[in-house]
Amino acid sequence: MHLNLISAFYLVTLLPVTLSRTPHPCYYDANKPASDDLIPCYPSTLSSHYSCCRVGDKCLEQNACFDSDTQVTYQYGCTDASFQDPHCPQKCHLDTEESHWVGLVFCNGTRGLPKDKWLCHHPSNCAGKGGCDERAWDEGIERMWKTGCEDLKRGDEYVAFEASFTLSDIAALPSSSRLASYWSVNAERTKPLVTSTTASAHTTTASSGLSSSATASSTLTSTPTATSTPSAAPTAPASTRRRAATIGLGVGIGFGVPVLLGLAGLTLFYIRRQHKKHEAVLATLANEYPPEKGAAADSYAHNAEAGPGYAHTAELDSTPIVESCGSPTPSELPGSSVAATPYQSPIGSPEMVQGELNRKERMSVCVEEGRNAGVQEVPG
Repeated sequence: MHLNLISAFYLVTLLPVTLSRTPHPCYYDANKPASDDLIPCYPSTLSSHYSCCRVGDKCLEQNACFDSDTQVTYQYGCTDASFQDPHCPQKCHLDTEESHWVGLVFCNGTRGLPKDKWLCHHPSNCAGKGGCDERAWDEGIERMWKTGCEDLKRGDEYVAFEASFTLSDIAALPSSSRLASYWSVNAERTKPLVTSTTASAHTTTASSGLSSSATASSTLTSTPTATSTPSAAPTAPASTRRRAATIGLGVGIGFGVPVLLGLAGLTLFYIRRQHKKHEAVLATLANEYPPEKGAAADSYAHNAEAGPGYAHTAELDSTPIVESCGSPTPSELPGSSVAATPYQSPIGSPEMVQGELNRKERMSVCVEEGRNAGVQEVPG
């Protein structure tokens, strides 16, 4: 009982760790995970699934791979667990339990052989000649006996694909020591995104199909590079921008007009207030500081040139005015030719103020003299 519990604990604990060692696992057949040394071939173009080759090998077109150590061209697996994606090599539908992979042998069309066809080299496909090994193959890539196109069954069911002698390279896979960096750079490849990119062209030239069952020589000397074109940032529709501009204009007018009206009102209020203060000051000065008795009337006279439209003010006679009590009050100062101006101060001109004060003083003097004489006169 305890052993069963311990076994179940280890299965639950260690199984996720085992399956998570490879961020993007590969399969050699439907629902059959491949070993960890099989990794995806990430080309310049993103896709939902990718073909798989062994670590350190080169990925070719037609879901093929090339092992530079053994000089073997082969097909192995893909990242689609259902093995239905176009990036999954069908390997001529041969038994994957006899071999997880198939070698590829090129037929060049000589001596009545098929032309430009790649045949599946597999334990199940052997013409029975001495160069064909019919035993089950190891899951690792190994160099087989020298096998040519004439050594294999050449029916359509054994044709992996039709292509020329040269297969283009898709990508070069890193060595085991650089896998961490490879996974880090391609972390987004597990998402089904598609972008337009440009990859440099590299080719792999397969050797003659007569030399071995799955051999090829690669002319690639550098890792293919790809330049991705970033997608443009989305832009707001024109209608949205116009609506935003209209809203901004309405808000600006709604706040701006009241502010301007308020400022105008404050300015008018300040001007009227200052004008009233000025009038009050003038009235206070006229009441608190009357001119002294006998002061010259010309103390308020202006001797400056009048502006356009105004009559010139002549100098007033400096001789004090002495009137008898019975004399009528003069309505004008002698010798004055002051003309009326368009603007009249609300408190009267200086000449009017001075005349009124002089009249009141004369009335006081006459009343006093009348008392002394016993006669009261009323100024005429």
